[in-house]
Amino acid sequence: MFVDVVCDACWMDVAPEFVGRKGIFSWSAYGDMRNKFVPIWLDERVFRAGLEVGPLDDANWRQFSFELPDGLPRALEGTFVAFRWRVEARRARRIGAERASLPLLLIEAQDVPVVRIETGPIGTWRLLEWRSEHDVGGAGGGCSVTYASRREIDLPLPGETREAELARRVR
Repeated sequence: MFVDVVCDACWMDVAPEFVGRKGIFSWSAYGDMRNKFVPIWLDERVFRAGLEVGPLDDANWRQFSFELPDGLPRALEGTFVAFRWRVEARRARRIGAERASLPLLLIEAQDVPVVRIETGPIGTWRLLEWRSEHDVGGAGGGCSVTYASRREIDLPLPGETREAELARRVR
């Protein structure tokens, strides 16, 4: 049994005429995108480490761990940029191989209103977003995510949650 941990920097390849003009996930954009190709996610490998954990034998699991170098980005699923982590396991069979993959996700309360700056190979976007206290941004593979403070006029209303702000802004 072999186990790998993988981090990919991903970015959305979107037609320039959609950037900043209309929501790419709105019904009005569907026909335009269909005629001009659907946006796709492209990726570049940032980090990969692997190890052999041995055969499963009678056990149905094996313990393993990885030492990750400093400077790698945290898992993040942004609007135009993402850092996707996953653990992959594979083992040889008589014919071929079996492979299993599991994404690593960080689910934390996002309670700090910020401007998230997502930069990919095709551009930079400034988005009104929320982050957790532990989100610090990161960079790798031609992509980066940083955070900046919001302007006074862009702050949420007193007591407003992330979901309530989103509902108010898309009306």
